[in-house]
Amino acid sequence: LHWAAANDGAGAEVLLMVLEAHERAAGVADNFGQLPLHWLCTSALGDARALTLLLDAHPPAAGTADRQKRTPCHVLCASSRIDQASLAAALPALLAAAPASAALADSRGQTPLHVLCANQTHAGSLGAEALRALVGAAPAATGMVDLEGHTPLHYLAKSHPEAGELWQILIAAAEAAEAAGAAGAAGAAG
Repeated sequence: LHWAAANDGAGAEVLLMVLEAHERAAGVADNFGQLPLHWLCTSALGDARALTLLLDAHPPAAGTADRQKRTPCHVLCASSRIDQASLAAALPALLAAAPASAALADSRGQTPLHVLCANQTHAGSLGAEALRALVGAAPAATGMVDLEGHTPLHYLAKSHPEAGELWQILIAAAEAAEAAGAAGAAGAAG
């Protein structure tokens, strides 16, 4: 099932045939701790039904971290094979299935937002929809610092310096998260 999920040409029909033969295959991890959903998120996601099929077959998969602490959301944001439209369609589905995955840090201390902003293969095509989906799911991730001392904004500046709209989205979300944190701290103190 892992290979079928990663194969851009396989599609939902092949995944369905494998799942019919081995109904628990969607919950079986490989040697790296990755489920078929992780593998699907490395593909071009040409068949959106494949994502729904794997999420339905094993709902916990969306929030399952591999040995590097990467969820399928991390893997999707790092993929060099996915286009803007597929990314914008897949992210909300993954986040709906596992909302907390947007705030989870991997072994490098990076959230999916860090990974998306750092992904240079999305240069010129990183869409506002994908960025909004991640900051909407985990506003505090905008200010999270990874193990290298960088926030998502640092990575956006390096990988997408020309993307003014994306800068505005990320800065506004960071300011809102900071204000909410300050309001929460003031309420707890009073």
